Amino acid sequence: PIPDGFDYDHMRGLSAEVSAKLKRVRPATLGQARRISGVTPAAISLLLVHLHRSRGTPAMQAEGINASPAGGLPPDAYAAVSRLP
Repeated sequence: PIPDGFDYDHMRGLSAEVSAKLKRVRPATLGQARRISGVTPAAISLLLVHLHRSRGTPAMQAEGINASPAGGLPPDAYAAVSRLP
């Protein structure tokens, strides 16, 4: 599932056109996003990777830490946090 209020503006590599379509439709799942006209397979792959990373590592999940920029971490800390054991 794609979280409510997911911020497509912070996704690097996503075209402005695809970002606008995703923000307008607000799909609940990747399957719904995939069926939006103009949303490319590459954009879906990027969305999948971003969703996976935003959930953080299992250790972070156990501690209740959110690795997404909306979770309070600065964007430059994002890469370092995603490598935590």
